[in-house]
Amino acid sequence: MQIELTHVLFVFGGICTLFIAFCRYWINRLDRTLVSFTERLERLDNEIDSHKNEFHKFQLELPKIYVRRDDFMRSLNDLTKKLDKIDERLLVFLKEHH
Repeated sequence: MQIELTHVLFVFGGICTLFIAFCRYWINRLDRTLVSFTERLERLDNEIDSHKNEFHKFQLELPKIYVRRDDFMRSLNDLTKKLDKIDERLLVFLKEHH
């Protein structure tokens, strides 16, 4: 049985068509995946930008918070010193009158 060139070309054409269809399917799938990743990357980039903005706002407020805390600590120390002086005076007074 002799195989004719027409049959060989027909089978080869079918194999090439299947290969092209296979490649087209995977290229389209990769393209959709790439678009999906690009959209996700853009969404994450926007989230990072919003977090950067929040961090920047927090960073701007931080010195004010620190100054307030520092003022509070200074006032608390002053109050402690005044209470210690009162306590010393009371002890002196009690020693003198007891």
